[in-house]
This record gives sequence, structure tokens and C-alpha cells, in this order.
Amino acid sequence: MKKLFVITAVVIGLASTSARAEEPSRRLSVAPFVGAFVGTGDQRDLLDDSVLTGLTATYELHRYVAVVGAFGWSPTQVKGLGEDLDLFQYDLGLQGQYPVALADGWTLKPFLGVGAGARTYNFRDLDVDAETDFAGYVSAGANVERGMLAVGLTARDYVTAYDGLAGEADSTARNDLGLFGSVSVRF
Repeated sequence: MKKLFVITAVVIGLASTSARAEEPSRRLSVAPFVGAFVGTGDQRDLLDDSVLTGLTATYELHRYVAVVGAFGWSPTQVKGLGEDLDLFQYDLGLQGQYPVALADGWTLKPFLGVGAGARTYNFRDLDVDAETDFAGYVSAGANVERGMLAVGLTARDYVTAYDGLAGEADSTARNDLGLFGSVSVRF
């Protein structure tokens, strides 16, 4: 009986090892996210902190390099005016990542990234044209993956051009943070 148990355990172990080795490569992931938009510097004096929601799509070019596209929305308010402002941002970037195998098929994947895109400021209730400006970011974070799912935390430091909320000011640079958590589906 002991021999049968040992043989069964060995066969199951070998079968599960080969099944993991043949698991398909999952290069594409799509992740809705939710977190916080936090103004810093001059941006903190202009806009209220608010929720940040959106969607990222990541495509792994290589085990250590991925392309990341993101779209985010923050329903904030202009300080002093009390007017609702929709802040939309969209960008494309590269991230370096270092997957670390953990126990039982779990993977920890810390990353650093850089990217560029644009940000649009759109007043909800005022008859003012939307303003769109250049945006760039650096990011850091980590994902924990297993099979088709991953959970991640990301911090992005944005630097944006700023021409005023209606294009009325001289161009300056503004800074803010995007801090968010995500749940990814990997294909």
C-alpha cells in the first residue's frame, strides 16, 4: 500500500510539473484600476484630490520588457471655483519588469516604467472649450500573478504641460501623482 501511495504521488507530481511547463505564455493583460489622483506643487493649489479610475492594457515584448497603454479619468473640482472638472489622461509607455517565481505557480513582478501621452481638462457645467496638454510619467509598482489573474499596485508621477484650464495662461509644468490598484486578466 505504501508503494502504491508513493508511485501515485510521483506520477501526480510529474504530471503537474509537465502541465506547468506547457502552460501557454500570457503576454497580453487588461486591467481595470481604481485609486487616487493627488496634486502636488502648483497642481495641489488648483485641483482637489479625487478618485482615479481607468483601464490599462499591457503587452509583454519580452520577459523583462512590456508596452503599457492606459486611459484614466478623475472627476475633480477646481479649488476656489467649486466647478466640476473631468480630467482625462491617456498614455503609452515602456516598463522594465523582473519576474520572481514564488511557491505554487505564483509570480511577483516588480516594475519601473516611463511613458508619455496627453491630459484633457474638461469643465462639466461651464461653456468653456476643453484644454488638452502633453503629459509624461515615471512609474513603479508590482503585480502578483497566478494563471490568468494578477493583482497589482502602481504609483505614477506625472509631469504635464499646463496652459490654464481654458488655454489662457503661459505654458508651465505641473506635477501630480496617480496611485492605484488593479486586477488583471491575462491572455
